[in-house]
Amino acid sequence: MSGKHYYTDEKNAQIVIALLKAYGIKHLILSPGATNDCFVLSVQGDPFFKLYSAVDERHAGYLAVGIAEESGEPVVINCTGATASRNYMPALTEAYYRKLPVLAITSSQHSSHIGNMWPQMTDRIHLPSDIVNLSVQCPLPRTYEEERDCELKVNRALLALKWHGGGPVHINLETAFSASFKTEVLPEVRRIYRVTSSSRDCATVTYREAA
Repeated sequence: MSGKHYYTDEKNAQIVIALLKAYGIKHLILSPGATNDCFVLSVQGDPFFKLYSAVDERHAGYLAVGIAEESGEPVVINCTGATASRNYMPALTEAYYRKLPVLAITSSQHSSHIGNMWPQMTDRIHLPSDIVNLSVQCPLPRTYEEERDCELKVNRALLALKWHGGGPVHINLETAFSASFKTEVLPEVRRIYRVTSSSRDCATVTYREAA
């Protein structure tokens, strides 16, 4: 065994993971399944993260609420496709009204499958108004411009966890179910800091994963 850790080759998942690190978000509650394999297998061997396994998504959501309440830190919940993500709604509703920084990263098939009788496919685009402060869609990027768009969306989502008192946020991460895990180093990403009238340090910094 080489002892090396490898990440999925799916770029949107790499960007999300790299930005979680750049923001110092360590707590991840995972409900593994086929659709979120790329994300789960990428983080489970990374010593940066503190991982919790929760087979039931409803339990995972309330576990995140408790950890966020006690620690004051953002907590990630991640699940597979189909109706699994609907089980997050009760806990996200509580997090919304209590302004707790819970980040739901749902994994799904391509959005073109919505409404076309594809199995295990639900609409993650239109959400109730009181379960998250912001929801972003991160399809698989095919160009440099699409990678930068994904990076910007994820930054917006992570900033929203603490904006206007804080609260839950949603990132929908599309996957092609890639079985390729050949990436040793995450891509460089830009962490964006929100600029306000009271900001002391107004900057955008580049985060580079150590080789």
